[in-house]
Amino acid sequence: CMRSISRFCPGWSRMLCRSKVTHVRRSHSGWTLALDNGLLLRIGRRSRDAFRHVDPRRLQGRSVLARGYVYRRHGRVWMNITHPDNLQTGE
Repeated sequence: CMRSISRFCPGWSRMLCRSKVTHVRRSHSGWTLALDNGLLLRIGRRSRDAFRHVDPRRLQGRSVLARGYVYRRHGRVWMNITHPDNLQTGE
């Protein structure tokens, strides 16, 4: 997945990526989920209503399938997750 991501950045590109959540952090701007392949998933404040029945902390250690637009910011590769349908869990 990360090899594919590096080819598509620096612009916005839509991707589908399966990886394991290694860390979950909440901040003033929303949630950040770090994946074991280096990708960072962002669930922003504006998406909080869509995620009101989902606790992102429960995703730590689980495999997820994320779909969305990837972009580079501050030297890292990010993907915005705007709806729970864009973040499926799998074992």
